[in-house]
Amino acid sequence: MSAAESARPGPDCGPTAAVIYLTKDRRPRRHRSERTTVPPQPDGPLTPEQRLAAKLERVFAGHQLSLTDDDTRLAYQVTIGEVRTLVDGAHGKGDLSDDAHRLLDAMLEGILRAVDHLP
Repeated sequence: MSAAESARPGPDCGPTAAVIYLTKDRRPRRHRSERTTVPPQPDGPLTPEQRLAAKLERVFAGHQLSLTDDDTRLAYQVTIGEVRTLVDGAHGKGDLSDDAHRLLDAMLEGILRAVDHLP
């Protein structure tokens, strides 16, 4: 038996089963050393939104990433959007009060929009 064959084939499995190539349409990943350089951090008086944006950028920079990189920014926005979906679901099930839901949603909106304040 080859490594591609199932040890316990189901009723629909057989020699004509389609094979899905997971790497066919994937873009090649850049090595961390090839990532966009992190922009200089702002100085002087900052708004709360700018402070949050700078804090997030420092966190990502610690992983050799930058939220000014389009792919990283998109992944961040998708992730925060899915967290909001989880919070909405918890509220819908009654696990979060209306007040808690409003507070968490406002916080998530703030961290989602913080990246708009990056240089």
